[in-house]
Amino acid sequence: MTTKRYSVVLTELGVAELTPIIRTALRKKNGVAYLLCTQVNPAGPYFSMRVEDKFDDATTIELEFQVQHAYIRGVFAAADLKLLGFTA
Repeated sequence: MTTKRYSVVLTELGVAELTPIIRTALRKKNGVAYLLCTQVNPAGPYFSMRVEDKFDDATTIELEFQVQHAYIRGVFAAADLKLLGFTA
């Protein structure tokens, strides 16, 4: 079974509001800000996601948090997000 990975693309408002909190997990490429997620759930009043974050000292943690739907521009899912241009 192939494991899906998700790239959650943020709106400008989402980037402005969330950057202070998730600075190390936030990725940017070609003017697009996104988070690489292992799990997402758009159901309910908030968009829930699980993000794997790596710090400078190579420590890895998994964060789960919920944000307003207004912060999300779109979600891409694939077994290999690198093929779509989303890299860690």
